[in-house]
Amino acid sequence: MIASVSIFALLLLVSCSKDKLIIDEGDANKKAVGSWHLTEVNSGWISKTPLPAEKIELAIDKKQQGIIYVDGAELLRFEYRLEETTSNDLVYTVIQQSVKSKFFYIPEKGFFKLNARKLIIGDYLVADGIEYTFNR
Repeated sequence: MIASVSIFALLLLVSCSKDKLIIDEGDANKKAVGSWHLTEVNSGWISKTPLPAEKIELAIDKKQQGIIYVDGAELLRFEYRLEETTSNDLVYTVIQQSVKSKFFYIPEKGFFKLNARKLIIGDYLVADGIEYTFNR
């Protein structure tokens, strides 16, 4: 009985640590590196919006450069910078973007919420802005 309670507590602890938001800029820059798949799109006024029929992926490298792929084809590249706010949030600013796409819009400045499994980016200053959720 004690062993099963201990195992459950350990699993709960590991699960919770994966869901904890990373608020340190250095940790976030390291842990954002990799491939992400778009799983949800929200808009301020209408909340959830339908996902595009196409497969959207985001690849982030160690130099804070991102590439958006649509069905495996490169759509746009961008470079961003992270900064910590006084309220322990992370905010990104797009420094450079290859093209402006009507199909997939990356806000120039927004929030950057990250844990081990999920990355959420979206408009920071606009209440009715877009919010993208990506999973590993």
